[in-house]
Amino acid sequence: MLPVKNLEKHWIKVLGLDPGVSTTGLAFLEMKHGVIRAHAVNLIKTPKMKKEQLKKTKTRVTADDARRCQLYTEELHSYVRLYQPSVIGVEAYILNSFQKRGETGAAFNVGNAGNKTMLMYGATLAYGVTQGIQTHVFIPSDLKRRFAQGKSTSKGSVQKGVCAEVCELEDLIKATTKSAKTQSHLADAAGHAILALEATIERMK
Repeated sequence: MLPVKNLEKHWIKVLGLDPGVSTTGLAFLEMKHGVIRAHAVNLIKTPKMKKEQLKKTKTRVTADDARRCQLYTEELHSYVRLYQPSVIGVEAYILNSFQKRGETGAAFNVGNAGNKTMLMYGATLAYGVTQGIQTHVFIPSDLKRRFAQGKSTSKGSVQKGVCAEVCELEDLIKATTKSAKTQSHLADAAGHAILALEATIERMK
């Protein structure tokens, strides 16, 4: 973490994202006078069509994936217009070793929900580039090292560490959802926002 003295002269608005194929965590933070404050957290929902609906409308699963990706991008754009961040921090989707080798039970396929998360991750990168917004990419272990001092720590430890550094974040998360899973999405999004803030300030030196 950068010392507060290095942050005092900067005022930065940042949007953090924790992409998921059905639910994406979003956190808008603002750093001013060395203080990081949460202004909003939310969830972007991109539900898939039910089998009955796919059959009735003669919609291919891949076409539904495209619809969900479009919905995600439109929602993302609406939040960017609302909060006007200058920086985006997003979690990358990384194939695990089993997926890379294509082993039985974990092979990459278009129907795997985890693999479809790459659609939202890719859409975020493309959006950042086309909108001219500085976009920083991080992996889950970056969060764990930064906020919980290790790779094998729990989601709860990361969430606690992130909330400890952002004013009003914990209250906003609890007011948005009661689900521990979705609370984790929001905390991770805020964590990526903090990492993006620090990366941006490092570039300013």
